[in-house]
Amino acid sequence: MRERPEFDHFIYTRMMGGGLGNQMYRFAGLYTMGKMLNRTPVYVHEEFKMHEIDKELAYVFPNYHSKVYFLISINFTLLNIAVIIMILKYCWSKNKGRGLYLTGGPNFLDTRYIEHMRPQILKIFEFGKELVSKVTAIKDKIISEDTSSHKMCIHTRVGDFKGIGESQTVEVNKAHVRILKILKRLLKDKTYSLLLFGTDKDFLKTIKVDESISKVHYIINLNLTRGEELNFATQICDSFLITAAMSTYATWMGYLMPDDRPIFFIRRLMQNPTIDTLYMLPESWIPIDENWLKD
Repeated sequence: MRERPEFDHFIYTRMMGGGLGNQMYRFAGLYTMGKMLNRTPVYVHEEFKMHEIDKELAYVFPNYHSKVYFLISINFTLLNIAVIIMILKYCWSKNKGRGLYLTGGPNFLDTRYIEHMRPQILKIFEFGKELVSKVTAIKDKIISEDTSSHKMCIHTRVGDFKGIGESQTVEVNKAHVRILKILKRLLKDKTYSLLLFGTDKDFLKTIKVDESISKVHYIINLNLTRGEELNFATQICDSFLITAAMSTYATWMGYLMPDDRPIFFIRRLMQNPTIDTLYMLPESWIPIDENWLKD
């Protein structure tokens, strides 16, 4: 079910075909800006990606799903999408000031847009009960076989990220050893297991696991959906390393974790455009400079 819009003025961007992480960033940014401007985030009715993931959102993030509105009336019954009509075309043409269109890009890849409203953002991206129940059963089975270890999670991304800060074997190897040294100073008499997230099995096999790791779990083998995987990380990870810091999916995986989880990331500096992930991610997250990880 869709909620009634909070405001009768609206804020939106151009259409975007990005994945779940990008869509979450876009909505979160529009939501926080809309709160300041008394405007409700909306989508244009041709937003095919939002129609495509509608059922997924209802399962993964029902609160987010309830806030997805489209600009004009259209019959979506053939797509099995229940849409409350928020703005009639006539009203839109008569009162153009009701809509604020943001130019410059469809999403806002920076947690500084949203960090001041973190509790509200976490409520929007609260996981659905059915999903949580399924994932909890999977997590409990793993825990039953690996009860006492500190579970260090690493997210990797290669494939479509080549050339824009993809995960690299040497960096992953060195970074997780550095983190283990830190954890061992803080946590005495602990064993450690490693949970590797990522879809490239060949890449995951190239990671040389530190000898102090007692067990390795390859999360791809659990056959989770991407939403289930996000929730699984929030339930099981005791610490977290992001190795491709430009990955919005990895960012949300960390952002949705409990506040007491230490989160590390390999800092990326890029040109054209100039990007420094140090300033895009929460201040509480711990950067590892990529120059420290070179051979």
